[in-house]
Amino acid sequence: NGNISDATGDVTVSDNLVVTGTSDLQGAVSNSTVNNSGNVYVNDGFWVSGNAQFDGDVTLGDADADNVVFNADVNSNILPNTDSTFDLGSSGQRWQDVYFAGTLYGGDVTFDDLIVTDSSDLRGVVFNSTGNLNLSDNVDVANNLTVNGNTTLGDAATDILTINASIASNLIPTGNPDIGSATNYWNNLYLDGNIENPVGGGSVTVSDNLQVTSGINVSGGGLSVTGGATVSGGVTISSGGLTVSAGGATVTGNVSINGNVSVVDGSGITKLSYGSVTTGSNYTIANAYSVFVVNATAAITVTLPAAATDGQILYVIVTGGNNVTFTGVNPDGTNYVTTGNAHLQFVYANSGWRLVSYVE
Repeated sequence: NGNISDATGDVTVSDNLVVTGTSDLQGAVSNSTVNNSGNVYVNDGFWVSGNAQFDGDVTLGDADADNVVFNADVNSNILPNTDSTFDLGSSGQRWQDVYFAGTLYGGDVTFDDLIVTDSSDLRGVVFNSTGNLNLSDNVDVANNLTVNGNTTLGDAATDILTINASIASNLIPTGNPDIGSATNYWNNLYLDGNIENPVGGGSVTVSDNLQVTSGINVSGGGLSVTGGATVSGGVTISSGGLTVSAGGATVTGNVSINGNVSVVDGSGITKLSYGSVTTGSNYTIANAYSVFVVNATAAITVTLPAAATDGQILYVIVTGGNNVTFTGVNPDGTNYVTTGNAHLQFVYANSGWRLVSYVE
């Protein structure tokens, strides 16, 4: 036993080395199985003013009450010795913020709230069973997106939702929300089916022109068009009513109204389909007219439309001063012959035209 006050060469200690004060080791300190079969124990502070290198396994602390503090930067990768075995933090001791500029690779990610302030590229499956997923920048989803639960898109009317894909499902509302608003209208609406209101539902209002290439069936609530209405098919109104306040309504098919037809004031115009002919030969009126003028330049026979339906009305005005014969229209089935100009009203009933009134 003794003291070492100064040594300029190698110092070999074959037993324990006990330092009770401060030691200043300015050269290399070696503790290997060649030189020493024991360990180095430090019961107090251990300072290294230069670089330190540990060749072999290193254990820091002998209990979770010990702390490891990094005041320096880490200048290397941190790799686990065994893949998919060790955790970074625990459920009871979590790291606070994680900052990284690269890509996060891994399996399932469980979080309370995930806040992304820049673009995110999530290549796998993202599960969020509890908490919120807050994304303050762009989100690109390269595969399918499934959201289980309520979904809110946007937090203000200034946000814009753009759908570039086709919709492959029904859109079923909860409650009675609107499509569009009194100030923001959709442009064109293309349908291959029906527009239906529930029993006791509201009206359908079109603030501009309405163009329908098929029929319109109004069974409740009514249809109100403030512009013009053009219907290539038929119109059937069983209740509610059809109101066209400007532009007029043009229907190339049949119009069926199970109710009254009223002109509310005298400013409107009720117009029936109109046609005319000037001829000196026998003539057949087509089934496309409700009012027809025959200017007969000679005595002729006029045949009324054959493809008529019961209840159809036809007004015929005869001019030219010549006799015109209408076959089988009298109540007894005989012909009616005008003696010159005449105004006649016919009704199709029981599969035949009948003359109900005339003025000559």
